[in-house]
Amino acid sequence: INEKSIDNVKATIVAGAANNQLASVEMDRGLMSRGILYAPDYVINAGGIVDVYYQTQGQRDREMLQDHVDQIGNCLTEVFERSAVEGKPTGEIADCMAESIFQKPKRVRQAA
Repeated sequence: INEKSIDNVKATIVAGAANNQLASVEMDRGLMSRGILYAPDYVINAGGIVDVYYQTQGQRDREMLQDHVDQIGNCLTEVFERSAVEGKPTGEIADCMAESIFQKPKRVRQAA
């Protein structure tokens, strides 16, 4: 979705299965101003990367993996709710949430 195509969007929700539905971050605000809900792609598609994480860690506990994947819906709900309360586009909210996760202090491993 770009400056030329945004006015042609007839959907009430944009939730693509591939990455980068929006040509720029400005399109997020443009969708919001038209009353179109945008589900940020990296939030709704997080299940794949969660699975890869568990694979690289040698974790194949399906229940643990499923519990983690099940949290994606809760995260998306929080994005939508915060967007509504704060009046900010969903992509901006999701970016802020992701940044806060990555900026948390790292736990230091204790030597054995």
